[in-house]
Amino acid sequence: MFDKAIDASPTGKTTIFKDTFFSDFVPDVGGFKSVISAKLEKEPPSRVVIDPITMLELASRSELEYRRDVLSLLQILRESKVTTIITSEITDRGVEDYLVSGVIELLSYDVGGKTLRGVKITKMRSSAFDENVRPYRITSKGIEVYSDAAFLER
Repeated sequence: MFDKAIDASPTGKTTIFKDTFFSDFVPDVGGFKSVISAKLEKEPPSRVVIDPITMLELASRSELEYRRDVLSLLQILRESKVTTIITSEITDRGVEDYLVSGVIELLSYDVGGKTLRGVKITKMRSSAFDENVRPYRITSKGIEVYSDAAFLER
């Protein structure tokens, strides 16, 4: 039932903005969306990662403006038919959760001086998913999720 996974292996090209940082777009979020749209038309990638979307929130003048900015950015990405991964420093549920198709949380707990990490899928539209928190480790090979283990198994 859960035999599908995201293939996040490198594609050779690491960024569509070479030597460009989000701070260059802070004064003009509309300009940022225009540049993204133009880049997607000119050199369409198969995947886009926005890390973190929090920067867009900081650049917006109000929560309403932020919601509109996120919605229009997601529309641009949907129309381009690219797989999109957006990271966020979530402290509580935000507008992003309602606008995206899937939400995956990376959890971290300090227990007895040791950090325990877990991954939890909280939303995945049009798909069944494992509702359990699963442990994961960050290794030299990347992130390894232990899908057969319980999070606090001893």
